[in-house]
Amino acid sequence: MTSIENSLTNQKRDLLKLLLNKKGINLQTETILPRPNSEPAPLSFGQEQLWFLSQIQDNTTYNLPLALQISGSLNISVLEQVITEIVRRHEILRTNFQQIEGKNLQVIRPEINISLQVINLEQITAKQQLQNVERLINQETDKIFNLSEDDLFQSTLYQLNQNSYILLLNMHHIISDGWSIGILLQELSTLYGAYLAGNKSPLPDLQIQYADYAIWQKEKFTSEIREKQLNYWKQQLADIPPLLELPTDKPRPPIQSFRGGIWEFSINSNLSQKIRTLTQQSDATLFMTMLAAFVILLYRCSGQDDILIGSPMAGRNRQEIQSLIGYFVNTVVLRTKLTGNPNFREILNQVRQVATDAHNYQDIPYNQVVEALNPQRNLSYNPVFQILFDLQHSLTDKLQLPGLTLQPFLGEHSTSKFDLSLIIEDRGTELIGAWEYSSDLFTQEAISRITENFQTLLNGIVNNPETPINQLPIISAFEQQQILEKWNNTQQDYPESFCIHELFTQQVIKTPDAIAVKFGNQQLTYTQLNQKANQLANYLQNCGVTSEVLVGLYLERSLDILIAILAILKAGGAYLPLDPKYPQTRLTDILNDSQVSIILTQEKLLTSLSSPLPRGETPLTPYQGKIILLDTDLTIISQQNIETPISAIKPDNLAYVIYTSGSTGKPKGVMITHQNIVNHATSIIDKYQINSHDRILQFTTFIFDVAAEEIFPAWLSGATLIICPQEMVTNLIEFSQFLA
Repeated sequence: MTSIENSLTNQKRDLLKLLLNKKGINLQTETILPRPNSEPAPLSFGQEQLWFLSQIQDNTTYNLPLALQISGSLNISVLEQVITEIVRRHEILRTNFQQIEGKNLQVIRPEINISLQVINLEQITAKQQLQNVERLINQETDKIFNLSEDDLFQSTLYQLNQNSYILLLNMHHIISDGWSIGILLQELSTLYGAYLAGNKSPLPDLQIQYADYAIWQKEKFTSEIREKQLNYWKQQLADIPPLLELPTDKPRPPIQSFRGGIWEFSINSNLSQKIRTLTQQSDATLFMTMLAAFVILLYRCSGQDDILIGSPMAGRNRQEIQSLIGYFVNTVVLRTKLTGNPNFREILNQVRQVATDAHNYQDIPYNQVVEALNPQRNLSYNPVFQILFDLQHSLTDKLQLPGLTLQPFLGEHSTSKFDLSLIIEDRGTELIGAWEYSSDLFTQEAISRITENFQTLLNGIVNNPETPINQLPIISAFEQQQILEKWNNTQQDYPESFCIHELFTQQVIKTPDAIAVKFGNQQLTYTQLNQKANQLANYLQNCGVTSEVLVGLYLERSLDILIAILAILKAGGAYLPLDPKYPQTRLTDILNDSQVSIILTQEKLLTSLSSPLPRGETPLTPYQGKIILLDTDLTIISQQNIETPISAIKPDNLAYVIYTSGSTGKPKGVMITHQNIVNHATSIIDKYQINSHDRILQFTTFIFDVAAEEIFPAWLSGATLIICPQEMVTNLIEFSQFLA
């Protein structure tokens, strides 16, 4: 195996070697024979799956492009001759897929001469060249292949100058895979050197073609073998969770778009060596070690302890197909359970067994496994698994041809088949990683954080693999400092020596004629609101309201309830909002628990408050405290002093009480001080930059503490508070019109 082929194959050779040594698994020995004629051949199982997907998904997800940057004196005619020979050698590169008499068949075209498309970009600047090349490559790789008619292997050469080129080889996945790209580059290197020297091809003739393999596979994969392998997967994947729910930056779209991005990172040589040492000590493979670490990362990020990850198997377990270009790869599902807070070594042991079994049962096509499982389908995510992992091997990141240097040209990456894929490339001294992610779900910033989490986790694993996985570090020192110190460093100056109504009074002086509150056709300026609240506050003090006396508000949505809130605070009391729509049992429970001695209400609500209806056999006790009717007593209230009453209230005194929903069995009163409100209201003003030109909507019920978040930031900044009628809140059309 050459370094070129090694660098681009998806086969887990280290896994295969371990299996051969440990499990006594041998490559199959039955010979695949060439077919007797050139009649159309059936599709392989893998091709059938891709053909089916191409019929239902009109996208470029399964295009397989390879772009190479070539430096040196390139002989273009020799390169064209080389590509022609490769296409001649491998029938699959000149194959189409057609329906003939109701059957899907491989139709192989006769030998053809390739005309290498050359696009000359020498006349533009280097910056323009890069922009144009990326645009042109994206145009080519975003073309949808017609599997029945198009050339499924296409080559284009972009000439930048006499010593700089970019070669684009674009294929559909149905005729190629990662291992095949390695073969293609190996043959390109060998043939180019030979043809440049004027020699014939030194490559041996291929004994069979991909079509021969497809025929053999259909004959050899008997129903008995299929049933045996299928039974394993049905048992292994029984009762799987439908979705691995990682925290995402965006809501999952109803239909996958397969838009994606890529984020590359490196694992330094020191950490890479520690990972290799741990791998050797654990009698595992690098694939297993990295997969086990990835499983733990997904567990820690999702909180789910049943993790399913897809992983491609090269499917090259026969000698005859080692040198064939074609679609042999198959996907297996690796399931790991992390219940009981195990340590890394225990997880690695489980992963070793899972990977070994998956290799033994890799021959059955993944789509047949999915069909047998019949999972609940959802267009927003892939069935069975949404995360992919792969390990690739590389001895060098540059490819050598006579007089030329080749290296991958990394342009913009715009697709992702899965929610998240992790590809680790082994470069000997270091490990290079790449995340392929759905841009519908994740941002680059999120993937960057995941990268830091993974690196931190790997360091924790190699330093102490016996640590339970819940205790392994996952947050980097920088992120830990950000969470514990920077994000919690929210201290800021606020008027802590003032009560909320005192700050309101200061705002009245600043904007006396501005509209403070509006409800339908009614409105009050800051001066008017302040005077009405002062009159009611003076009246309340005459009725016995002093510091921290709790006053109930049993009122419908109106200007009165806003005036009353402010008046109670000015009098020195604390308010308790009560909803007239409360069930009588809840109302009585709150009144009994709070021991509220005064209630502000209206005459029309008096009956339900003072004479509750009986429920069941036990009648409810009518309210026995003092009741003030704002409408009936209006004449007396309006005669009170319009000046602010004097009270002994301080910032740490009670401002209001809000009762919880009672979801735990019994409602509980939550007590909020003036200092609490001032702190929160001023932070809201600062966060949203509220000023006197703003109009703030008040639409939540007054029994919910968010109402205070709407009311007080508006009044402390001179804004106008708009009260939304309750009936509009439940009618989206009327509500939107109201907002407009």
